[in-house]
This record gives sequence, structure tokens and C-alpha cells, in this order.
Amino acid sequence: MSDDSNHTDSESDNLTTTNVADAVFDKTARLIVLYVQIVLGIVGGMLVCVWLWLNRRRTSRVNTIIRNLACADILVISFACVMQVRSSVILADFSLIH
Repeated sequence: MSDDSNHTDSESDNLTTTNVADAVFDKTARLIVLYVQIVLGIVGGMLVCVWLWLNRRRTSRVNTIIRNLACADILVISFACVMQVRSSVILADFSLIH
């Protein structure tokens, strides 16, 4: 029984000293999540823009804010997320070379 308690103490010490930034993530899982996020974000933003375009008669301040947020989401996804995918692929290729 003392072996089990020593084992859990060492595990808890190990868990408290690790940092999330030190975790090693699977590159393929990260790329899949990024691809899904890009597709869903752009499709969702485009659907919001199309819906607002079709309902142009109902222009209000709230619809203007929603349109601006949808456009901002599309821009953030197309720049930030695409750059994350690009840097992940470049780093993966670079690590294969060296």
C-alpha cells in the first residue's frame, strides 16, 4: 500500500510542475482542429452575411453590429487561423529536413 501512495505523490508532483505550453500535441490533431475551425468559421460568417443581405429591408443598428462582427470573424479566421496552419506545416517540414 505504501508503494501506491508514493506513486500518486510523484504523479501529483509531476502534474503541478508541468505547464500547458510544455505539452506536446499531436500535429495531425492540431491541423484537423484548425481546418475544421476555418471551414466552420468562414461558412458561418458567410451565412450571417447572406442572411443580412437577404433581409436588407430590416436595417438597424443591431444588424449593422452583427454584420461587422461577422466580417471581423471572417478576417480573423482567414488571417490568424490560416497562418497557424501555415506555420504548423512549415515547422513540420522543417523538422523533417533536419
